[in-house]
Amino acid sequence: MEKNKSKSTAFLVELLIVIMFFAFSGAICAEAFVYANNQSHEVENTQNALIAMQSAAECAKAHSDDMQTLARLLNAERSGNKLTAHYNEDWASVPGNGAYTLTVTVVEERQAAGVLYKATVAVYRGDSELVSVDAYRYVG
Repeated sequence: MEKNKSKSTAFLVELLIVIMFFAFSGAICAEAFVYANNQSHEVENTQNALIAMQSAAECAKAHSDDMQTLARLLNAERSGNKLTAHYNEDWASVPGNGAYTLTVTVVEERQAAGVLYKATVAVYRGDSELVSVDAYRYVG
């Protein structure tokens, strides 16, 4: 009888060790999946920021001499030579403050033969800049 009790105790200890191993492995896998999901969302937000920035830069190159039209195309608020557009978490344009902010600043430089327009386009999440680019247009 003592021998059976010893075998069952060993079996229970072994079973407990196996359960602990699988629980620990599951926790590590769950952590890896959470990290991968966060990275995926970060990459998706960066891609959306790049798309918004590229679209705004193309609009700025086409209409840098007409801020009113540029503001209408970007659904942005105008303040002097700076346009500001706001987006929510789903990258839909929203009035007022949003999760993301796109700014377009247009500077006009008179040259001997024409005008050089420089548009600086940047996308921010809060106070941190995600992406930015300069777009130029020369009208001669």
